[in-house]
Order: sequence, then structure tokens, then C-alpha cells
Amino acid sequence: MAYLLANKIESNLSKWTNLMKSNVLAQQFSVALLYCVICVLCLAAGPTDSRSLLPGGDFQKSAENSKGPSGWDSNGRVAKEPGNPQNLVMQITGPDEMGFECPLNLPAGVHSVRVSFRILVPTGLKFDPEVPDAKGVRLRVRLYDKGGSSGTKERIIAPAADWQEVHFDWDDIGSGRARLGIEALWHADSIYFDDVQVSDRSTDPMK
Repeated sequence: MAYLLANKIESNLSKWTNLMKSNVLAQQFSVALLYCVICVLCLAAGPTDSRSLLPGGDFQKSAENSKGPSGWDSNGRVAKEPGNPQNLVMQITGPDEMGFECPLNLPAGVHSVRVSFRILVPTGLKFDPEVPDAKGVRLRVRLYDKGGSSGTKERIIAPAADWQEVHFDWDDIGSGRARLGIEALWHADSIYFDDVQVSDRSTDPMK
């Protein structure tokens, strides 16, 4: 009798132990599933452009043939990317069209920024006849405040078959940064800009 009772108790303990293990596994699976869902949502909501302090610089929400997003001052126009009509970009045709300006409203705590964008300077580009020795497009990038320009950064971009990624950094920029200006010179043909971004470098340890 005692033997049967011991077997019954052992059997019940085994069932209880298995039930407890099943509950723990179920909880662990639920936690893992929730973590996966959160990761997927973060990836979906956080592309590079979401970190930009200059929304709209990919031109996808701009109307074709417009001057760009609301508040932009451009003497170019939004056009389809050559070879990729699904993507909208900013087209600047020189020498009459030189570039664009866009409004900035940087948070007070932002003291260092990176201006980055992609530029397409097609091979076979025609240059301004007044600059016969030009080897590329001359870029001028400025941050403007209420008192005027806060300094100009320049670079020569040679023609290439593919898009080129460039960036310009500013540190200790102070307050009152009102606008960003990007200007291109020396070309007598069409060049293209895309993915214009302004990002915060204030906490970047590698700057």
C-alpha cells in the first residue's frame, strides 16, 4: 500500500514538474516573440532619413517639376532619376541654375552637424565655356544664420558613372542657424542631388 502511494506521489510530482517547465518555456517563448516584434518595428520605423534634421531631402514626397519640399528655394526642379524613374531627385542644369536653399530649425543643443547628400555628375558632362580648365563641378555648401553666412565649404566633384556620396562637417556653429545652401558651379549641363540630410554630430566621439 505504501509502495502504491509513493508511486502515485512520484507520478504527481513528475506531472507538476513537467507543467512548471511548460509554463516557463511558454513565458520564455512569449518574451522572445515580443522582442522580435519590437526589433522589427524599430527597423521599420528607423531608417537613416529618420535621424535627419532636414526632412524631405529624398524628394519622394515632392511633386515632379516642383522646386522641392515646402520652404525650399531652388532654381532647379524635382525630376525622375536618370535610369530609375521611380526615384525623384533634384535636377540642376547650369550655368543658369546653380543650386538650392532649405530651411533649418536645429535644436538648441545641437552644436555640430554633418551635411550629407548624394550627387550625380554624369560622365560626358558639358562644362561652362567660361571655365575651360574645369575638371569637375565646384560645390559650395553654406550654413546661414540671421546675420548671413556662417562659413563656406567647397569641394570639386569630378564626373563619374555612379552617384557619389559627400559630406561636410561644421563644429561649434552657435545659435540661429536658419538655412542650408548648396550651390554648384562650372557645369553647362544637368547634375542631380538626392538624400540631402543634416545630422547631429554633437555627441559623436569620433568627430
